[in-house]
Amino acid sequence: VLRADGLALALLDASSGALILEYNSLLPADAPPAEGEELQSTLTRALESAEPHLLTRDWQPLEPGETGAGVLLAAPLRQAGSAVGALLLRCRASLPPYSQEDARLLGLLAAAVASSYAHLRTEEAERQRAAELALLNSVGDALTRSLDLRTVIRFIGDSLRDGFDSSSAMIFLLDKERQLIQPYYEW
Repeated sequence: VLRADGLALALLDASSGALILEYNSLLPADAPPAEGEELQSTLTRALESAEPHLLTRDWQPLEPGETGAGVLLAAPLRQAGSAVGALLLRCRASLPPYSQEDARLLGLLAAAVASSYAHLRTEEAERQRAAELALLNSVGDALTRSLDLRTVIRFIGDSLRDGFDSSSAMIFLLDKERQLIQPYYEW
């Protein structure tokens, strides 16, 4: 059992490469900026490391075998060899410091968290893809049911607006005879 009185979880945003703090019970919301920077820096080091590691109360890493109070325990979240986030635990001062065995246990927990996170991302991507395919199918159905251009365009516009949860949408078509772009759908 890993004992902790605080936890921080950060996940890597794939599009920006930024490490986003998703959960933090280590620092109060009104903590000085320097403490927040230390937390972010420690999570970043954990993300970049290959293994869980112990840290002192002042956020400095302990070398394996080094004696001292390992009151912070950091681990990378890795999935298929790639970093996806980091986990950081803090031990109460009244409890014994973390050990290398605790670090190994956090490594196993971090692997399970990373696997669950990857599974959730896959499910989310599959749901998004299914919604996109449903939208394409509904547009295809509308095209086969109606030959009236305005009806088809209105259906496509409504479907796109609903599919992308947009408050507005516009469709313009080129009138080749007049060489003008004409609005056919506005919402």
